[in-house]
Amino acid sequence: MGYLCFNIGIYLTQLNRFDDAKDFFNSGEKIFSSLNLLQIVADIYGTLGNYFFDKGLILVAIDYYNDALEKYEQLGAEEKIALSYCNLGVANIQLQRYDEAKEKLEKSLVIYQKLKHVDGMALVYKNLGWLYEQINDYDNAEKVYEACANCYKK
Repeated sequence: MGYLCFNIGIYLTQLNRFDDAKDFFNSGEKIFSSLNLLQIVADIYGTLGNYFFDKGLILVAIDYYNDALEKYEQLGAEEKIALSYCNLGVANIQLQRYDEAKEKLEKSLVIYQKLKHVDGMALVYKNLGWLYEQINDYDNAEKVYEACANCYKK
């Protein structure tokens, strides 16, 4: 039943009926949460964030990324928390909210460094480079791109 609620929600988003879709997503969340399946809820919200990001609906994507982040924090899923912060950082770059983007990306980087997650670190460095390019800070862009490349030299 939880999957049915999420599928109806996805269908409603395709019809641009976002408020109705959110009601179905909330119903699905309640069902999965009652079954102690919070990881599924978090993963679905992260996927919905990506879906809306790809559709250019960045503010909607941010809402879902934040929903996913909240669930992952409840679960203590460090790698997924880092990915959520990275997604939020990229979304904020798209909105030209550079200070917020940098804050989210740096939070992501700290977690990935703690986990020694090379691909995650490289992803964040790449996105930080893009951020610095957007604000014409080419010196820092070069530094983080170099850090990105160095992730794979060890």
